[in-house]
Amino acid sequence: MGLASGLMGLMIILGRIGGVAIASIGLFTGSFVVATIGLGLLELATAIVTLITVDEGRVAAPRDGRSWLQIAMGAWGLDILKERSFVWLLGSRLFVLMATVTLTDLIFFYMSRSIGLSDAEIGIWINVATALLAVATAVTTFPAAKLSDRIGRKTMVYFTCVLGSVGMLGVALAPNIIVAIIFVIPVGVAAGAFLAVDWALMTDIVPKATSGRYMGISNVVTGAAGPLAIAIGGIAMDRVGALDFSLGPRVAYLFALGYYALGALLLRPVDERRRE
Repeated sequence: MGLASGLMGLMIILGRIGGVAIASIGLFTGSFVVATIGLGLLELATAIVTLITVDEGRVAAPRDGRSWLQIAMGAWGLDILKERSFVWLLGSRLFVLMATVTLTDLIFFYMSRSIGLSDAEIGIWINVATALLAVATAVTTFPAAKLSDRIGRKTMVYFTCVLGSVGMLGVALAPNIIVAIIFVIPVGVAAGAFLAVDWALMTDIVPKATSGRYMGISNVVTGAAGPLAIAIGGIAMDRVGALDFSLGPRVAYLFALGYYALGALLLRPVDERRRE
């Protein structure tokens, strides 16, 4: 479980980082046409590899006369609320992911408004930051997943919340880009460790017979983290930026400390004992 969860966490964070790196091409060229096409080709390539190489595993449960619409709607049945640990973990996952997304998706505004870099400089430093995130994630994911087998999943998630908070605080208060880049590293370590351990914990606590349903819902939360973080961060930047233009992104980054705290708080009721 540790190895599989580690790979899952690594691929998730590398996907986000790769997207930001490809998008930064637009900053160098002055046009985002090539970057947009590149992202589309990347999506197509991964879809083809998935369709050709992935074995779906066990045979799906019989339909028992139900229509495909009924089966699809059944995934959202309220009976899922009975799985209290799963519901609490969803909340925890949402807020911890929002903290990481706040860093990656608002980094352009941070470098431009708070640090005062030009577009060309931002294109360089965004790639430096994303490369450090990738390296920190790669060297952390597998050890974190394995370590969680020994000390417990929840303990590792608490640690990632503390470490991530330290990193985001450092980035938010950094006086220059060098200091900011240094504090990106603990955020990357925390992100890699969380994604690996979170997936392992999710796999442990959901009913195995209907695991696809629960994993699908967890992916909805994963997808929602980005829009929510951007919306809240954007409002913060606008409100604070009206008073101090350079301060807006820093305040948006400080919101991440609250996300980590809420993520840790919502994790407390989760029963991490393995389900069958």
